[in-house]
Amino acid sequence: MAGKLLEAIATAQINGFWDDGALTTNPATDAVLKDTGALEAGDYLFGFMFQATAAAIFRIEWRNAANSATLKSQNIPIPASNLIEPIFPTKITLAANERVRVVIVAGITGDAQASIFRSRIIG
Repeated sequence: MAGKLLEAIATAQINGFWDDGALTTNPATDAVLKDTGALEAGDYLFGFMFQATAAAIFRIEWRNAANSATLKSQNIPIPASNLIEPIFPTKITLAANERVRVVIVAGITGDAQASIFRSRIIG
């Protein structure tokens, strides 16, 4: 039975990408720290890596194909001089040209960096 359970939850990845963001000094309110750019339609798994030298709130945004509106978002607070690695626990189905990006909610005096890990999956 355990073999069948593992077989049922296995996910085949088409590819995996690490979209690493540059270190940003004194980012302003709503500054985009990292953006995947327009993605192909499909199912994706996402993970993130955030770090800041000052306390900050990062917001993960799922954007529409025109990149003109946020479809869903999640704020992630981070204490000063820490690293946070949130992982989305399920696949996210994107339409053609939708994207995921990370913004800083309020400007900080210090350094911030965000990376997005993504993998398109099949099955």
